[in-house]
Amino acid sequence: MAIGLPRGSSLPDHARGWGQFVYADDGVGRVVVDDASWVLPPTRGLWVPPGVRHQLLCITDLSLRTLYFPPEALPTLPGRCVVVEVGELLRALVGRVAAAPLADGPPHHRLIAVLHDELAAADVSRLELPLPRDPAARAVAERILDRPGSRRSLDALCAGLGASRRTLERRFRDQTGLSLGAWRSLARLHHAVVLLGSELAVYEVADRVGYESVSAFVHAFRGCFGVTPGVFRVR
Repeated sequence: MAIGLPRGSSLPDHARGWGQFVYADDGVGRVVVDDASWVLPPTRGLWVPPGVRHQLLCITDLSLRTLYFPPEALPTLPGRCVVVEVGELLRALVGRVAAAPLADGPPHHRLIAVLHDELAAADVSRLELPLPRDPAARAVAERILDRPGSRRSLDALCAGLGASRRTLERRFRDQTGLSLGAWRSLARLHHAVVLLGSELAVYEVADRVGYESVSAFVHAFRGCFGVTPGVFRVR
């Protein structure tokens, strides 16, 4: 299925009995589930297994491609949501299959078989922002997500939530696999992807997500995503 969605729109929380591969060949989106969220630039797609409730938010105008896979014919991908790198061949296959009417016969079967092979061979990328389940820790996460570029100290972010900084640190490590400071850094970089999709210059994005210098921002961004911020800019 191929559809266009305007900036600021969303697809409401839902789940399907089929697996889905969600890919925007133009624009930037965010997919949210109960315990994680992902940013999706045009170089990545998201695999959503059957039965997983999720919501799509349009950061920019989106040209969205969604492929559906019946339970008896799922591609060789994990039983959890993962971000998949979309190379040139996979991009072409997704576009061809999404735009084509339902068909049967050997040509269609061969096309789907190649698509399965490409999905199985694609690299899995870390664009996931895990979200804590504990209410107090989730409140800290929401404070950070509301103002990713804030210079407030971690102690100030944890204040007034009925748990000590030390307790909240432990809950973040247990439930996200990251320290609170590392989680905040990752949240800032995720927000940077969103801002890059809004056509801001790299130096402006660096400042808005709390970095003192462009070089420090570029270094952190490359360390997280494996590419420079310029790859994510809307052109």
